[in-house]
Amino acid sequence: DGKKTTLKELVDESKSGVVLFTYPKASTPGCTTQVCLFRDSYEPLTAGGLAIYGLSKDSPKANTTFKTKQNLPYPLLCDPSSTLIGAIGLKKAPNNTTRGVFVVDKTGKVL
Repeated sequence: DGKKTTLKELVDESKSGVVLFTYPKASTPGCTTQVCLFRDSYEPLTAGGLAIYGLSKDSPKANTTFKTKQNLPYPLLCDPSSTLIGAIGLKKAPNNTTRGVFVVDKTGKVL
């Protein structure tokens, strides 16, 4: 929706924490498989109060198209300058993103 946010805000808004996964590029075969795995596991992952977010450096338009086409029930976040992606150690040289996933609990602890 174009709204700016922070990881802290996402954790604070969640019931029990956040699952954040990174993917290199929207609408590519490997990334489609990845986002669909989270889509298909959405119910059990969120049943305990976890919120799920995908993160890439794609544009809002690319992520919106990807989300709609794959019928994703969770938001896709855009980090075009790789600020968060770099901070969590998933920036791949020269200007790409490494696939990864982590969970942050309500206290802000990375599990």
